[in-house]
Amino acid sequence: MKAAATALIACFTVSACVDVSDPPMVTDYNGHTVKITDHGGYYPLNGPGQNVKDYPAYKLAVQTCALDGHKDAAYQGVRVVAEATGEHTFLCI
Repeated sequence: MKAAATALIACFTVSACVDVSDPPMVTDYNGHTVKITDHGGYYPLNGPGQNVKDYPAYKLAVQTCALDGHKDAAYQGVRVVAEATGEHTFLCI
């Protein structure tokens, strides 16, 4: 019984962890703005000493904006959508 309880607790503990190795993904795009969800990325990408162009979310935003002929993406901010998950908003320019 004790072994079953330990296994059950371990199962819940593992399932509660967020896999931060998941790549960022586009969650919304309207031709002018793109929103990208990043697990482990609920922090602003433009903080002191940070270069937004170093992040995979930025590179994905530029690729997405290029679908409609835009040359770059400007970081606008982040919204926390779940534990350790942020939705970054970029303006296509």
